[in-house]
Amino acid sequence: MFFPVKSVIKSNARWVLFSAGLFIVTGMFFFLGISFIEASTLVEFSDSSLEEMDGLIELVLGGPPLITTLLIFLNNTMTALQMLFLGVFLGISPLFTITFNGAMLGGVLGSIASEGGFLEAFWALIAGILPHGIPELFAIFISSALGLKLGYHCIIRPLAGKNRWQSLLFIWKEIISVLPLMVALLFIAAFIEIFVTMNLLELLNAGN
Repeated sequence: MFFPVKSVIKSNARWVLFSAGLFIVTGMFFFLGISFIEASTLVEFSDSSLEEMDGLIELVLGGPPLITTLLIFLNNTMTALQMLFLGVFLGISPLFTITFNGAMLGGVLGSIASEGGFLEAFWALIAGILPHGIPELFAIFISSALGLKLGYHCIIRPLAGKNRWQSLLFIWKEIISVLPLMVALLFIAAFIEIFVTMNLLELLNAGN
């Protein structure tokens, strides 16, 4: 009934690479753009939004670690499911979400670089993003890839030898096949973010 997970990922490698490339290009654009903005301009532009974000982060991270892990997991899972379910509408949701997340990451690292230098931004990436980011981004890239594929083949051009309805059923079969892997990756990422990444950031801050 379902496809092997490995074959689904392999057959959709181009869509996954497209999603990853879009994320990286957007992130680099915002990183380089913000990195060279004067710190005073950056602070004036982002003070209010950063205060709101800091308050939300403190509220979430101030709870019990397991509850916080669950909240992060549910948030990321809802994001992934949104890209999948709403991808049928010309792939707009996954396209927006993947570029928005790339912009957010690039913007944060760019802000760190503009205030503390590129080396500090590098260590923030290594300690604050990569530990949980590897499984999380892999799941998000798969979700974005299949959401984009769904929108393209169900609206613009059906799969070879299939009509739009058959294309929809085929791609949904692929989605259901990889869904357990995506959920597992997002849970692992949330666990690492709370129990590993936070400790690494504390050590990094202590070293500074």
